[in-house]
Amino acid sequence: VYTSNAKDGDGCSPNSKIQYSLEMSSMAENPFVVHPLYATLVTASPLDKEITHSMILMVSTALLHITVLDENDHSPLFEKNQYHISVREDLDEGTAILGLFASDRDDGPNGEVMHSLTGDTFGAFAIDTVTGSIVTTKVLDREIKSQYTLRAVASDCSSHLRRSTTASIVEHINDVNDNDPVFLQSPIRASVPVETTVNEMVATVRAEDVDLEPNGAIVFSLLAAETLFEIDSEMGDIVLQEPLVLVAAVDSSSPALSTVTSIEVHIEDINNHALQFTRALYNLSVSESASVGESILAFSVTDYDWTCENAYNEYSIIDGNAENLFNVETSVTESETSYKLVGNLVLNSLLDTETTASYRLVLLASDHGKPSLNSTATVLITVLDVNDNPPEFSSSEYHVHVKEGLPVGSHVTEVLANDPDAGSNAEITYAITSGNDKQYFQMDGKTGSVDLMKTLDYEDTTKFTSLIQGTDGRADHELYCSYGHLTYSIQSSYLAQRKAPGDHDMFFIDSLTGDIHTKQTFDYESQNRYCLIIQAKDKGDLLATITVQVDIEGRDEFDPVFSQDQYFFNLPRKNEAGQLLGKVTASDNDGEQDGVVCSSLLKTSAFFSVNQNSGGIYLTQTVHQNRNDSKRNDDTLKLLFAVCTVLMNVSDSPESYPFVLPKEKPFVFPPPLVTSVAQPGIRTVPPWMPNVISGQAFKKCLRSSLIHSLG
Repeated sequence: VYTSNAKDGDGCSPNSKIQYSLEMSSMAENPFVVHPLYATLVTASPLDKEITHSMILMVSTALLHITVLDENDHSPLFEKNQYHISVREDLDEGTAILGLFASDRDDGPNGEVMHSLTGDTFGAFAIDTVTGSIVTTKVLDREIKSQYTLRAVASDCSSHLRRSTTASIVEHINDVNDNDPVFLQSPIRASVPVETTVNEMVATVRAEDVDLEPNGAIVFSLLAAETLFEIDSEMGDIVLQEPLVLVAAVDSSSPALSTVTSIEVHIEDINNHALQFTRALYNLSVSESASVGESILAFSVTDYDWTCENAYNEYSIIDGNAENLFNVETSVTESETSYKLVGNLVLNSLLDTETTASYRLVLLASDHGKPSLNSTATVLITVLDVNDNPPEFSSSEYHVHVKEGLPVGSHVTEVLANDPDAGSNAEITYAITSGNDKQYFQMDGKTGSVDLMKTLDYEDTTKFTSLIQGTDGRADHELYCSYGHLTYSIQSSYLAQRKAPGDHDMFFIDSLTGDIHTKQTFDYESQNRYCLIIQAKDKGDLLATITVQVDIEGRDEFDPVFSQDQYFFNLPRKNEAGQLLGKVTASDNDGEQDGVVCSSLLKTSAFFSVNQNSGGIYLTQTVHQNRNDSKRNDDTLKLLFAVCTVLMNVSDSPESYPFVLPKEKPFVFPPPLVTSVAQPGIRTVPPWMPNVISGQAFKKCLRSSLIHSLG
């Protein structure tokens, strides 16, 4: 821990020999030991900062103050390991349902706790990372999911090995009467014989309600004031209360004959029940960050009429939607016996609480009966603020003139910024972020007032340039006086083709402008693509990165080089047109198109041609030995080819080639080469054909080639 050092002015030992000892006040147990001769102070037992922050020791006559540094040796702790809560299924989105709080005995970042939720929350819950408050993120539905099991995690903010702890949360969703009873069969038809007796059951109706009791308990009743039938309110059994009505037809003979029949009465539905919204008033809170097309409310109506015309309904917005910000879309939920038309209130445009903070809409539901009946419901929408506006200073620069004799504590100036957001999002805090290294000025963080803290000296400094920052609830907006607000740097680079670390010295970046410059000469043939990771950093230490790809363009810097300075080929005495005499080869160290080599004769020849791609030299017409040609010299023909020389020696060597040209002299035209004939069964034109020949010559050549290849 520490090594002491003492001296004694006496002479030799033993008067100058020093021994060390340790004294400690107000400590039940001494955690340190000192070496009596070397004065080395070491720990005798483990230290615990949470028990003892610091201590004072007396080493001989020297006072030693030891401060114990914190170590991340404690995990965050919740108040409970398991939480059981019950919530109603009709809670609005954004409702807080549980406040968790985890504490950590450590100090600093080791003791700062962040909260999170793990596992599948089904998109229904979220947690505030700082406060630990759990809120709903959508409307719950017990009939879809009646219980959620969540796991909360509390982690410290240590920069090294983080510690964390978990707690389980079981959320029971309590039922709300939000579902209508549904008949399992509709309509119900029954045949009743004439001889049916009183109190005999004629039909049974069945219905179900997915809510829990008592919300799901169903009571049956007959709506019409009919005394002929009675229904069991619990079981749904319909029984006959009075004898059926019979009609007799009797003739006038004596004795009279008669017949009896029953009357079946069909009751026609009339549109006598108006639609009823499940709620007369809907209160909504919608974030201004809600996206276009998002559904913010689902609603429906109830109609006790039963025919299609009288029960079918339509939805519309009849008031409060002058700017057409909202729209109603419908969907059908069906069962085996009925259906329900559900309305969805959908956003047509983005909301802006700074423009309009609330809306009042009136919904209309109308059926198709004659006459049509309708009802209305009111929707109150509160637009929740999002921190989407930065503070703005009233001036981009403030120029203040003060005298050097101004007393300390005097008011110098005042800055002002406004934020159109609401609540904490609009609360602005001011601070001097640079230009005040010597602390000449002090700023009031709430008012923006700047006061003098030190005496000014004109001969020392004539001008101060400071940077003022205004911070709202979550975003910053800075007032810059003399330099940009972003700094740029190259974080890393790599070679795109080789996927290996690159050389940072190939490029450098201007930290203020972001301009990227080269530092070395590039070689396209060895590396033609680089990738850089560029970072932009603001004054609040927020970062952004982007990948920059640099493609190096090639340059034609190398000349073609022949593999030989001179080529010697033999021209047999017995020769014919089309015969391959030899081939020259050349290479070019340039890349891509700059490295493609095309061959050509330096001077046009009546006897020879060269294939520009392969470098093959062909005979274009028969050469006779006795022909008096100025190019013949001791049976040797000499051609200059680019930067190489081709010597042709006339000999008696036999030579043959399967393809021949006609005896007539061919015409030579510019590229491109004829490489194939687009007809089935016809071979590729031989490579010795010089560029493009005349149509008539080509036909003769093709016919000759076909005759030769077909035998």
